[in-house]
Amino acid sequence: MKKFLKRKSVIDNYMKGAPFVRLVDKLSFILGVLLLIFTTYIMGRYPDTHYYTFHCVAVITLVIFRFYNYRSKGWHYYLFDFCYYGNTIMIIFLTLFPKDDILFKVFFVYANGPFGLAIPAFKNSMIFHKIDNLISCSIHLIPQVTSWNLKWHTLPAELEKPESDRYFLTLDALESNNILPYLTKMFLIPLGLYLLWAFLYSLKIFVISSKRIQERNYETMYIYYMNQAWAKRILSRFGLRFAPLVFMSLHVTFFIFSSIFAILAYNSFYLHTILMLMWITLSIWNGANFYMEYFSKKYEANLKRLEEIEVTLSIS
Repeated sequence: MKKFLKRKSVIDNYMKGAPFVRLVDKLSFILGVLLLIFTTYIMGRYPDTHYYTFHCVAVITLVIFRFYNYRSKGWHYYLFDFCYYGNTIMIIFLTLFPKDDILFKVFFVYANGPFGLAIPAFKNSMIFHKIDNLISCSIHLIPQVTSWNLKWHTLPAELEKPESDRYFLTLDALESNNILPYLTKMFLIPLGLYLLWAFLYSLKIFVISSKRIQERNYETMYIYYMNQAWAKRILSRFGLRFAPLVFMSLHVTFFIFSSIFAILAYNSFYLHTILMLMWITLSIWNGANFYMEYFSKKYEANLKRLEEIEVTLSIS
């Protein structure tokens, strides 16, 4: 009995000393589940009104939280990345210029182009107990869902209202027949606004704040990739001096390629729906892979540790 109690005491102390889930992880999990439930509810209950207010409040709140979280870690320069710039334009459209046709198309292209392709590119994962993963998924997926709801539900519903009661713009059913104006709004203007961001980003990260970033060991997306062996080989192919230029060139290429997805989805409800569901499913798949691999490894590690304890006790 004495040996059994000793063994039980050792195991209990081990389990208490290495908890599986911290309090912050539990709170993050609760927040993630509630966010998913509330998003589904408010889209079903108020698809043409309060849902868009929810979009703005949710994204702004999550980004503010991320800013304070990243600030303490020296990661706040990540908030200069394109997704935050794109989300800012989307919120400006939803709150200030909901009848602006150009801003709507910029919103649509960003949400379903680079934001969509960012899911596999950056391996965004729906991991509810990790707040950072939750925020990354939200700022990429919420705009996609909003653009889908806006394009195929709210805007057609606006046509049934008197003009004085309309909050959003109305679309011309034959707008895509005018190829040049259509491509200008769907590609050239979004590209132009993107290039404006790329110029300002390069100026800030590689010129104005370059010395500060190095001295204080701050993290940026460029530094993150330069710390990856495979990425560093690509970026430094023409020497370290030109690595930032290669980085931004690849970023521009990524934007142009991803915009094709949005342009194709704009005129097809089914294609748009398939793309949206594909990106959402992929984020869930990434999360499922994390959970299965994480907990299986954790389980195996704990079994091995318990076996070591058993051996130690049996010897003693």
